[in-house]
Amino acid sequence: MKKTEEELLKSHVCLQPFRHIEMFHHQASLCCPTWLKKQLWYPTEDGKTFDYDVWNSDAAKEIRESILDGSYKHCDKTLCPHLNTLLKTGKNTGMFARIDEPEVEEVKWEGEQQFHFPFCDTDGVEIDGQPIVGSTPGSLNFTFDDSCNLRCPSCRLGTIMAKPDEVKKIDKIIEFINENYA
Repeated sequence: MKKTEEELLKSHVCLQPFRHIEMFHHQASLCCPTWLKKQLWYPTEDGKTFDYDVWNSDAAKEIRESILDGSYKHCDKTLCPHLNTLLKTGKNTGMFARIDEPEVEEVKWEGEQQFHFPFCDTDGVEIDGQPIVGSTPGSLNFTFDDSCNLRCPSCRLGTIMAKPDEVKKIDKIIEFINENYA
C-alpha cells in the first residue's frame, strides 16, 4: 500500500540539518537556501540581528524540530529534489534516515558515510530525536567569497577579486567560524 505524504514525512528524517551548514555573507543555512526557507543569522559589522550559536540557534532548533515532527514546514517540498523524490516515488535518495523501520539501521550517503538512526553518526554527529546537535557540523560549506582568478565564459568574463573592505568582512566570517566550529 502506498504511503500518504504525511506518513512518508513522519517516517523519514532528513539528515542534512543535523550535519551540514552553509555560511554566506550575512546568513547561514542548514541546507541549500533555495530548498530551506528559514535562514540563520550571525554577527555582522552593521549590527543586524544575529544568533551567536548559529548551529544550535533558536532558528536551527525550529528547523530540526519541523523535521523530527514530520511537518517539514521550513522545507520547500517542490524544489528540494530529495523531498520531491520521496513524496512522488516513496524512494529514499539516501538523504533520509527511516524511523518507521527499526531494522533498517544504516543508510549510505555519498558513498562511504554511514548513518544509524536513532543515533546517526558521521564525523561525531549524533541524532537522538532532539533538535540540538552536541557536536560541530560534519560539513561546512563556505559560500561567502566569490573571488576567483579564472576567466571562463560559462560563469564570468573577467576575474573577480574581493576589495579590501570585502576582505575585512570575509576575515570576520572566518574568525567567527574558527571561534565557533574549529
